[in-house]
Amino acid sequence: MQVRELQYKRMSVIKIKIVDTLEEFNRSYSHLMSVISSVVAEHKYSLHPDYLKERMKSANMCVLINYSDEKPDGYMVFEIQYKKLYIMLSVVKLVSITVKQAIFQGFVYCNNMNRLNDAAYAVIVEFIRIYPSIKHLNMYELEITSPIYSVLNSRSMDYVKVYNVSAKKEINTFLALNSSFEEYLNGFKKKSRYNLTRNIKLFNEATDGDYELKKFNSESEVTLFYEMLDRIYKKTWQSATFGYCLRGNPIELNLAMVAAQKNWFRSYVLMLHNIPIAYVLGFQYGNSYYWDEIGFDSAYKELSPGSVLTYFSIEDIMSNKPPKYINFGYGENVYKKIYGNLTEPAVNLVLVRSYSIARLFVLIQITVNKLYILTHKVVSALRLDGYIRKILKHRTR
Repeated sequence: MQVRELQYKRMSVIKIKIVDTLEEFNRSYSHLMSVISSVVAEHKYSLHPDYLKERMKSANMCVLINYSDEKPDGYMVFEIQYKKLYIMLSVVKLVSITVKQAIFQGFVYCNNMNRLNDAAYAVIVEFIRIYPSIKHLNMYELEITSPIYSVLNSRSMDYVKVYNVSAKKEINTFLALNSSFEEYLNGFKKKSRYNLTRNIKLFNEATDGDYELKKFNSESEVTLFYEMLDRIYKKTWQSATFGYCLRGNPIELNLAMVAAQKNWFRSYVLMLHNIPIAYVLGFQYGNSYYWDEIGFDSAYKELSPGSVLTYFSIEDIMSNKPPKYINFGYGENVYKKIYGNLTEPAVNLVLVRSYSIARLFVLIQITVNKLYILTHKVVSALRLDGYIRKILKHRTR
């Protein structure tokens, strides 16, 4: 596919190449690698060309490369799929429709940051133009400081509406690693430090010390990790709430294998009496450790296995080849508040066609979110929130 020269309103000319087949990706591989080799901003491992290449084999991916002075200057990644669009009440699915959607995966840009806003705008507009069948574009977990958020928040687009569908103010949470683990713990408030060490002590006493933190890094260990993950996941609250799906399927395994080949894979399992009871799925890439997922067997919840595994995993990350940051990701989970020391405000944005049923669903969802927040305030004031959350969390059991 040829590079298109585009100009929007008062912008300078932006050159964009659309890559949406594996064959075209292979032809453009050197361009993507040249961007990666010269980039200065932080980006996630899942945007690396080698990882994207594996995804292109099983998913409908679209990579838009933009050029400056005839050289590739950056790229933006989307995944396209037919997917159910739900109206949700907290974790309860009320009603849904199936529409063609695009999910924003992220962007990588080089050092030409003065043109980044124009380039990002041009790429998004061009993506919307070439895929008119896409009715719903998810731009989830955008940090407020992101240039993508700035563009979407300040510039209008023809035939498309932009909405913030976050039910409340959200954050991305990080842990900056600038000390030893012992010094890090000493920085906690006295009560928090006492609670953390007490959890470990109680777990040790309850299990007679018969537990182990298993570490998984190499390609040869990936399959065993996912076997353990799947065994645990069947019994997690996530599986009970959202439904079980096979972990360690060929697609997930192949992607993890690519990460392991690149020495990015770094995950953990907490073993009790030689039985896996909790896991952390994570990847270390560049300056960051990406804490992608944590889960534990609900049968052992009285032992606080999630807290114990988090404690030991962070200790290991800080003690062995530590990165600069642990990226806990989006959301305000309690453990993130306890262990993190940096936050960035973030939002969920969606772009929808002006005249589509998807827009109606988004408007209804925003209204439901507002009603939910109001109801939650009333329920909290009556001190019934814990009881209701417990019912919702375990409703499918």
